[in-house]
Amino acid sequence: EKGRAAESGRLALTTKGGHLAWLLKERPVAERKLTLDEAKEAARKYLESRDYAGMKPVAVEEYRNVVVVALCPVRGGIMIYPEMIKVQVAMDDGEIMGVETMSYLTFHDPQRTLATPGLTEAEIGQRLNKHLKVEAINQAVILNDQYEEVLTYEYTGRVGENRYRVYLNAATGEEERIQRIDEQGLETK
Repeated sequence: EKGRAAESGRLALTTKGGHLAWLLKERPVAERKLTLDEAKEAARKYLESRDYAGMKPVAVEEYRNVVVVALCPVRGGIMIYPEMIKVQVAMDDGEIMGVETMSYLTFHDPQRTLATPGLTEAEIGQRLNKHLKVEAINQAVILNDQYEEVLTYEYTGRVGENRYRVYLNAATGEEERIQRIDEQGLETK
């Protein structure tokens, strides 16, 4: 393109299969014209055009007019968090600046059999903190502390001003994880 300085970029492909592991373009993004929803949709469409279908944005992080959108596949209504892909979107024109697929490449299993929950949503819900005002309930596969995949019920809600995601094991009802998150779905400390 005339008038645009030469762009630099780097990418890595896997040795086995030649899959994209990550891609990173570098250019300053001087202004913010897109909304966060438009950035999420740009990331989703980009992945869809590359045969990563059924990806749902779960969190966004903005840094210097570039947004990192974390997306997970949804299969049979179940979020598959271990197969997360992160896409960087320029907020000036929606250009895809970066992609990171390492988790997806590590944990993707086209033959994955999804467990049937041993407990119902109602049975599990009785184990929640009574102060949690639930905003959303999903089924989700997460990695537990031993890096084993576990089917959970994911409850997103609030206790006072704070927002949380609580993961309860769908077979036992035990709490697998609790995350404090911000409005964009990012874990906070």
